[in-house]
Amino acid sequence: MILQPPPPNLTPQQLAKYQDLQQQFIQQAGSNNPNQVPSNPASVKRWQDAQSKSDQLYQLWFGSQAYMNLQMQRALQQQKQ
Repeated sequence: MILQPPPPNLTPQQLAKYQDLQQQFIQQAGSNNPNQVPSNPASVKRWQDAQSKSDQLYQLWFGSQAYMNLQMQRALQQQKQ
């Protein structure tokens, strides 16, 4: 979710928060580590933990309705794949 482009119509402050959330996710998940292997259980755990924290912060900062909308978009995108 958090690696997707930001939702439309964000205020400049919201956009800054969203970008901060993206950076936090990348750091926590180790997404910028070229040695990270998706099949490694430790990498998967870091990714899942970072995703959970990002989801919680997104909901806190942008509200439950925005979070539910983003979850719905995620589910629709997964169906298309």
